[in-house]
This record gives sequence, C-alpha cells and structure tokens, in this order.
Amino acid sequence: KFSTIHGSKGLEYEVVYLADIYDGVCPTKGSEEDPLLMAEERRIMYVGMTRAKEQLFIFNMKDHSSSFFSELFSR
Repeated sequence: KFSTIHGSKGLEYEVVYLADIYDGVCPTKGSEEDPLLMAEERRIMYVGMTRAKEQLFIFNMKDHSSSFFSELFSR
C-alpha cells in the first residue's frame, strides 16, 4: 500500500520507505528561513519515520542529504 506522509498519520506499516529526503525537498527549499515552517517539516518527517513497525528505509540522492539527518544522528 502506498500513502503520503500526510495520509499516513495514525496508521502503521511493517515497512516504510521515505524517498527524496534531502535538502531542497525535505526540508523544502527556503524553509530554513522560516523557523515555524522548518519545525513543521521536521514534525512531518518524524510522523513518516514513526509509521514503521519493523523496517524504515530512507532514500536520498548521492552526495545530497537532509539537514534533518545530522539532527537525528548527531546524538
């Protein structure tokens, strides 16, 4: 079954694939200038990630990643 992150709220899946997770797409271009928009995009990505019950796959472009990754994995 395919779903958008917005459409998946409240649902869970065994496996979740998040595609195009890199700066310019997630977070969107220009959102770094708006702290409220950046916080909302971070929340939406978190919603997508937490839909996975067993496996989570996150795809980005080679040599491009999301600034959200450094936040997640720097702890």
